[in-house]
Amino acid sequence: MTNRSMNRYFIPVLSPFQQILHRLWKLWKYIVHLFSSSCEIERICARNYPKKITYKMLKSSLLSSSQLQKQREIIQAGDYDSLLIAKSILRIKGNPDSRYLQNIQQWLEHEKNMNHLIQSLEKQHRQPYDSTNSYHESMLLELWDCIVSHPLPTRYTEEWQTIGFQGKDPATDFRGMGYLGLRQLRFMAQHDSDNTHFIVYSSPLPYAITGINFTSHLVSCLKKGELDDFMCDHGADIPAFDKLYCSVFNDFARFYVNEKPKDIMEFP
Repeated sequence: MTNRSMNRYFIPVLSPFQQILHRLWKLWKYIVHLFSSSCEIERICARNYPKKITYKMLKSSLLSSSQLQKQREIIQAGDYDSLLIAKSILRIKGNPDSRYLQNIQQWLEHEKNMNHLIQSLEKQHRQPYDSTNSYHESMLLELWDCIVSHPLPTRYTEEWQTIGFQGKDPATDFRGMGYLGLRQLRFMAQHDSDNTHFIVYSSPLPYAITGINFTSHLVSCLKKGELDDFMCDHGADIPAFDKLYCSVFNDFARFYVNEKPKDIMEFP
């Protein structure tokens, strides 16, 4: 999470005009605070919006508050006591006895789960596929067995291209996403076999290579905050991320087949 453009807590550099608007907005918030005796975070919680909208607004408020820089850094690091951080936010904002303490704590717990999810996926991504690792090899063979009815004749064979690898040794195709790429391919083959067989046998898409690219794309979207709404609705955990992977992969494959492009380069 060191790359700023891939950071869910990235604060963009404002243009001079945007800086003026930002100062006016902060002035407006101050005036509202004087009349309502409540901080922006409390007012967001009071509006009773759907959870994903509330969480998005709370994160925006956290990012825009110069008073909460320390709390923002702690939240970004991912390991914290959500109750203590919620209390510190309300204390800084001048209302330590706010009735919205539990709401803020729940949001902070979700943020912690999101950070743990990203860290877990990154750990799997950074773990290279290892042909000498018996667990990795058994997962690869399970992937084959989930899709193809006949046994693999030998470990190094061009038959791997049947399920969308590029050559005789699938290990070379996992260089981009490592163990995570394999794990998600096997997950879909095991838990969504009908759609997996559709992609392999009824679409021109190479299942393995396309799936590895989808893994990379979804991890990138997650880091940039583009999946925040989905994860808020379905849970910030590995099972929800894997189910999203299957859904997106299947939707793309069926859309591709329906469009009937002459080749991948023609596809919009």
